[in-house]
Amino acid sequence: MNPSSGAEGMDRCLIRVDGKHALALNIEWWEEGTSLSKFASVFPGVDPGDKESEDGRYLYSDTGAVGKVTCPKPRKSGDDLFVAARTSEVGTPDEAAMKKLITAYAEAVGKSDECT
Repeated sequence: MNPSSGAEGMDRCLIRVDGKHALALNIEWWEEGTSLSKFASVFPGVDPGDKESEDGRYLYSDTGAVGKVTCPKPRKSGDDLFVAARTSEVGTPDEAAMKKLITAYAEAVGKSDECT
């Protein structure tokens, strides 16, 4: 696992299995009012036209997912917090698993120091 902090307002964790890239997880602050589909349009593995959760907070495919985090007390006021996940190289693509992963990830981030 390799956590990194790239640009301001973005954290990424890359997970490798047997030396191969398996999963990438991102936390990103974007300008307030940014739509989920706009965020999805710049993240590999998920597109604005992919499946959307009933509550409109998540978009997901069999290899990627994005979600908008509910933050009671955002660390960065005036911005919206998003999470993203994508798989590659290792394992079998699984849409249901990506939906479950992004939902759990967004909920966990919403309870983290980013939001409380």
